[in-house]
Parts: sequence; structure tokens; C-alpha cells
Amino acid sequence: MMDQRAVSPEPVMKVVSSNGQSYDQVDNSPLNFVMQAKGRCENLHWVKWGRLQVQNKTSNKIHYSKEVISSANINQKTWSNSWKTVSLTFNPDTVLKQQAAEACNQELNKRIQQGGNKLTIMKQGFSVLMHKTVSQFNFTCRGPSPLANHPKSVNDSHPVRVSCGSFTPKTAVINPATMPKFALKGVDISMNKTNYQGVCPAELPVKAVVTANPMGGKFQYRFIKNGQPEHHWKEYTLAKNQTQAHLNHSLSIKQESAQSNTSLNKKIQQPGQSQVNQPLQQVPLRSVSIEVKRPGQQLSDIQQFQATCAEPKMVQATYNPSTQLPDLASRVGFTLGTVSAPWGGHIKVAANDAVESSMRGCKFRFKYDVINIGSADSAPSVQRLSGGGALHTASNFTVSKGSSRNVSGHVLLKPGQHVLVASLDHTKQISEIKENNNLYRVRVTVDQNCSGAAESGMLRQHTQTTAFAL
Repeated sequence: MMDQRAVSPEPVMKVVSSNGQSYDQVDNSPLNFVMQAKGRCENLHWVKWGRLQVQNKTSNKIHYSKEVISSANINQKTWSNSWKTVSLTFNPDTVLKQQAAEACNQELNKRIQQGGNKLTIMKQGFSVLMHKTVSQFNFTCRGPSPLANHPKSVNDSHPVRVSCGSFTPKTAVINPATMPKFALKGVDISMNKTNYQGVCPAELPVKAVVTANPMGGKFQYRFIKNGQPEHHWKEYTLAKNQTQAHLNHSLSIKQESAQSNTSLNKKIQQPGQSQVNQPLQQVPLRSVSIEVKRPGQQLSDIQQFQATCAEPKMVQATYNPSTQLPDLASRVGFTLGTVSAPWGGHIKVAANDAVESSMRGCKFRFKYDVINIGSADSAPSVQRLSGGGALHTASNFTVSKGSSRNVSGHVLLKPGQHVLVASLDHTKQISEIKENNNLYRVRVTVDQNCSGAAESGMLRQHTQTTAFAL
């Protein structure tokens, strides 16, 4: 008679992950297998020896073996008639370690397939029962029977509890002293037009690009025109991983005193005389710069440019001095944004010339002149700007004889080609010396970046200011 059985608790093996991807490190702590066994020989037979061992189910490898029969029991008929508790304690070998790691990874994959999150599962940890081992009792008797010396054995499944430990990602310890700090790398200033020729006053756009490292931080900047600051220091913040700041500025250009004979500017030529065109008035070379600073750093860049303001062309009077009638005309041309052109010319405007943009298009500032070359003041009249429809209307518009006034305001234009028409005395309210000089056209191309999706519209502003006297 012989028997053997496993006793709880199960032996425990600990496995952890070194990388958060799989379980790969098995603890070498001793395993404790607790068993109970008993054995008695038949008549005329005596106990010879007895052994308890832990064996692998897969490979039949014996992990550990221990003799349990003492010398006092040898040559006796009975080792034990009741359950005797025996424990085996040993360090896990390579086979057991490999099987424990496999058990953890198989259970991990099973839980992931069931919808679990890998990192969450590994952070919490879990345990799994590994059925890879059996405990075995070998018992041998000796006596007259020819089979007495043959050992007999009995097995019992003896699972191991594998603790798949929690994984905590390592947090990098950063030394603030070794961290890179925010620093400026460069600044560049530019202008689309460095040799402006046109009607003044005008607004010239200026752009600057400040580059820095990706650490993020604050800096201050200011634009300077001809050595004089345009504004106080302004602050700009670059977010982390943002390495460029795009800064915009508008330079106001005004007309300077002319070198030409001013008496010619204010005098209408007599009938039959040739007409005088006033020269462009050259202004000195100018400069615009930007200064950028932060603690311990200061950078700058400069751009030189010229701006030439054009005088209006003087016109020849063709009317009869004895006829006391007004005569409205336009001679200077048309200005849209910062771009000017004579009537019949072509204007190209960019998105950055606009004062405002939307899905409907870009809104631009415009102006054109209305000159009275007649011999009498004009009565109130209507001046209309159109382009596929009315864009702007100036009502009750009067011009004294020998004087000129500007019609100005804003128009909203979509991208593409336009023909804008200025109609002087649109409703034919006044009698003029000549009635066939009241329509003036200019072609306009609007930048595709204006992203307009609707028909051209306008913001009706009836701004009229005296420009010069004749």
C-alpha cells in the first residue's frame, strides 16, 4: 500500500517585464512544494527506501528529488499508515523559468484578445496557475517475492502559481541644468516692394521672420523706420516646437516737398498750349529694420527701400472760356490697396494688400480722383464705381472749378479678373462742357489666396477729401 498527494498552498514563482512589452525576467527565489505520503509493505516484506520528487509533465525532467525514508524505518514493515507531510524546497531551474515566462505571456495575449489594453493589464499585474509539474512518491520494499525490490510510484498533479508582476514605466529624471533653453537663432526682414512709385500717401507692407530653437519662450520686438521706432516694444510667445514667428508691419509713406515749379502745379494751361507733365518726386533712400531681444540676446535686420510719389498729370483745357459750365474728368488714375495705375492700365493686388479677408474675398481700400476742368463749380452729382454690378456710390458730390477731389472707400473683391469702371456724374444730373469724358476703366487681378466664394461686393463708405487745387 502506498499513496501521495499535493497540499496547498501552491508554490509561487514571480515573473516581471523589463520593457513593458513581454514578461522576460523570472525570480530565482526557492520554491516550496508541500506533499503528504504514506506507505506499507505486504506480508513478509520490509521497507527498503522511499523518495519524493518534482517532475516536469512536458519533458519528464526531474526538477528535484529527496529521500524520505529514515534508517529507523528500514527493515520495518511499515513506513507510515497515515498521511505524513513532507516538503521539497529548491531553486527553479531553466526549464521551469522558461515555462513560467511563457505562462505569463500566454495569459497576457489572451486578455488582450478579449479586449484588454496591454499597458493597463501590465500595470495592474495578474497571476496564472501553471500545470506543468507533478509530485511523485517512489516506494520500494524487499522480501521473498521476486518483484519486491522493484520500486513502485504514484503521481499527483502539483501546479505552480505564477505571479506576473505589475510593470511601471520608468520616468526619466531630467536635470534642469542640462536641459536646453529657449534661444533666438535669427531674424530676417523683407518688403515686397523696395522701389515704390505711385500716389502718396501709401501703406507699404513689411514682413519679418524670427527663428528660434523648439524649446518655446518669449521675446520682444519693434520695427524702426529711418532710425526712429515705429512703436513700443511688443511681446511675442513661441509655443514649444514652434520655431518661427511671422511678424507684419505697415509703413506709412507720405509725399515730400516737390522740387518742381509749384506755380505750374496750380495753373491750367491756356487753350492750344502743350501740356506739362510734372516729374516724379524722388525721396532719399530709406530704411526699415527690426530689433528682437530676450534676456542675454539681441538680434536685428535692416531693409533699404525707395519710395517715389507721383504728381498728377496736368491737363489741357479744351473748353470755351466764355462757356460757364463745369467739366468732370479723372487724370491721376486708380489706386487699389497699395498699387496704383493710370486709367486703362492693369493692377495686380496680393492678399496681404487687403485690409480684411473672408470666405467672400478680400476687402481693399481704393481711391480715384475727380477733377473739374470746367469754368464753373459743379452741382451735386453721383460718382459710381462698378464691376459686374455697383461696388461704391458717392452721392451729393461737388467739385469746385479748377479743383480735384478723391472718391475713396472699400470694395470687396473675389479672386480673379475684374474690370472696374468709374462713372462720373453717373445719373447725368449736371450739364458739362463735354459729356463723353465721364467713363474710366482699369483692369484688376486679385490674388487667388483671397479665397473668395461670392460675387464682388462693397462696403459703402463715401469718403471724399480735397487733394489739390488747379
